[in-house]
Amino acid sequence: MPIPTPKSMAEVHLPIETYLLDYEHQGKLEVLYSRMRDQCVRDKGFTPPATSVSGERAVGRYVRLWRYYDTRRYAISDAATAREYGYHLPPFTRGSKPISLGSLSKALRNAMLDCGGKAAKRQSVSVGEDKSGFEELATNLRAEDFTHSQSDPRVRDVFRNWSACMAQKGYHYPTPVDAAKDGQWKDSGQRTPEALKAEVTPRETRTAVAEVECVHETNLLGVSFAVEAEYENKDIEKNAEALNKLKARNERAAQKIDELWAQSG
Repeated sequence: MPIPTPKSMAEVHLPIETYLLDYEHQGKLEVLYSRMRDQCVRDKGFTPPATSVSGERAVGRYVRLWRYYDTRRYAISDAATAREYGYHLPPFTRGSKPISLGSLSKALRNAMLDCGGKAAKRQSVSVGEDKSGFEELATNLRAEDFTHSQSDPRVRDVFRNWSACMAQKGYHYPTPVDAAKDGQWKDSGQRTPEALKAEVTPRETRTAVAEVECVHETNLLGVSFAVEAEYENKDIEKNAEALNKLKARNERAAQKIDELWAQSG
């Protein structure tokens, strides 16, 4: 396939995404699950722990979060985020501190666990999910084809070009993954912008900005995407019947999720 020249992964979409439930409906499922679980907890006479966001805001945050993760599939590519946060995930991806079940009373903890299981089962029945295994096929192919593409000679070549570009700027890493995992970058899980910025060092931001420049100079995103898409297209052709069944199931599920969402609003 032709090699695109995207400035962000938001500009391109991998073929396998056609066979995955979209992020909006995944987000709605998360919220519907929480609502069912929490109502069950209330029915047992307890007050469930409060969440920071709910409803459309929660779905919007879910969509924004996973779309952002997608932009870092091969490397960081946004100069503004690199200048401010280096390799750290920006504050909006962190949310509020998750509630620890261990911090709850034993009775409430047991209610949360019991209701969580019941909500998951009820949701599966309500949405009409089958257990044929098709739902795992697209997810597994997406992971496997990414792994295969990362060792493809064409991707290894663009990594070498990227590494040479970084070396010219004074930074020495074989791949973007090595740069992101540099032990110098400390992340203690800070959640506020102020605390997060205080943890990011000038060297980290300089390195991250250099990476973004080299990513674009070598078209690392475009090459990596084209190679992975090639692997995916081959697997889609091999598994066409199962994937088409999955696509149809997801379309039915999305319609049912929208119905449940309207009813629960």
